Amino acid sequence: MPERAGTQTDYCCIYCMATLWENGRAELACHDCGRSFPVVHGIPILTLRPREMLMVHLQEFRQAQAAFERRRVLLSAPAKHNAARIERMLNALTQNLGLIDTYVKPIEEYLNGNGQQPPSLIDWALAQNIGSVPQIMLPFFYQDWARTRDMEDAESLVTGALLQYRPDDETVAVLGAGACGMTYASAKHFGVAYGLDLSVPTLLMAQGIMAGDTIAVHVANAGWERVQLTPPNPAKNKIRLVAADIGALPFAEGSLSAVVTQYLMDVAGDPLGVAAEIQRVLKPGGIWVNFSNPFRLPGDPPEIGLPEPEELPGLFEPLGLEMITVRRTRFTLLNLDQIYAGGHRNAQEVHFFVARKAALPGQTIARRFQIWDRQNLDSWWQLIPEIIPGREIQVLRKRVFAPGGTKDRIEIAVNAVNFSVSGEHTAFVETLFGQFDGERTLLEILNNLVAQGIAMSDTEFRELIHCLLNQYCVISLNSQTDFCP
Repeated sequence: MPERAGTQTDYCCIYCMATLWENGRAELACHDCGRSFPVVHGIPILTLRPREMLMVHLQEFRQAQAAFERRRVLLSAPAKHNAARIERMLNALTQNLGLIDTYVKPIEEYLNGNGQQPPSLIDWALAQNIGSVPQIMLPFFYQDWARTRDMEDAESLVTGALLQYRPDDETVAVLGAGACGMTYASAKHFGVAYGLDLSVPTLLMAQGIMAGDTIAVHVANAGWERVQLTPPNPAKNKIRLVAADIGALPFAEGSLSAVVTQYLMDVAGDPLGVAAEIQRVLKPGGIWVNFSNPFRLPGDPPEIGLPEPEELPGLFEPLGLEMITVRRTRFTLLNLDQIYAGGHRNAQEVHFFVARKAALPGQTIARRFQIWDRQNLDSWWQLIPEIIPGREIQVLRKRVFAPGGTKDRIEIAVNAVNFSVSGEHTAFVETLFGQFDGERTLLEILNNLVAQGIAMSDTEFRELIHCLLNQYCVISLNSQTDFCP
């Protein structure tokens, strides 16, 4: 076998699970399938269609800047009674957007240096899941790095469980890392700590503060109070930040000592799919520590409520995860006591649990379809997808009456998230989901799409199904379960 060029990394290609290699350029390469993944300011972008996702990040932020300028013009002649508050808000937003602009520069530089191909329809569909926008994430930098009492208590609870139950001190991955306070706290106890999130601008800001940048954020719910955040002491162990989707983790099977999910499971499209991925990447005996709001299962009627803690062993044990401990606790999200006397305080219920990868003898572990899974490919094409009840896709045609006049726009609504789309994208969505009638097989659906003029290869179609299953969780491939046989 010829020697492979470059330096081997700890990461795997999410398309084929082969090891990724550094190749001397600002990217990681897969020598098996030939794909490459960008590395932006030291952060690998290990997602489906990574360049297109970076383009969406940049486009979204530029749109936010333009929207702010329009808002500034509308508020240029305030009434006397609110002039001071408006000026305070506009100044705070200017500073916040300027801070974010500094940290999105590496994204812009990467795209400018590598050329930007016009995205195709499939590119657009697979690049929409980009995590929380940085404007929304800024208050969490206050929560993580101003050392609020609630955050310190949460870190103590999580790190205490890691120390008590971990099989070794080699590797930990924090999923939904956000501002990366929990990643930094976990890194004190492991040789390598990975912080994974989909929001690349948020990871770039977190990278900055951990590298020694002093940043200031203005907190909206605290009357736009300015808070200066002091960087922590340099981490003694390795911290590696990665842009990745929790439904397709870029790690080899059995490679991690521990996984932490913080405020994540309730926002995951498919909590059991996330659990299956966590089980896959954990070593035998590896642990999963969760600190998240209670989650809802796809297809559960909202009237029945959320799964109780005592139900969790029955949900996770079929996936090869043995529950060690589980309990309810309380967490005040974005506790502003240190900086603001007014406003409400958002005390929430959190499910804290620890589970261990420990398949029982003779147990068959349920598997989730992944893009790299090539087993039983012929039978896969014969599966019949169905839209999950309660996860319907909506095409919304709106007429908005605003100060600037009347505007018509089209939006797609998926899992209570709306985003504006063009007419071309709307036609694609309507054609695609019109095929999911509970009778057509995956092969029949692909053939029908091609016959209607939508150019799509077998691999692109598998990517699309993977996305609908694992990211948006709007379809199942079996009337009984989302897991493949």
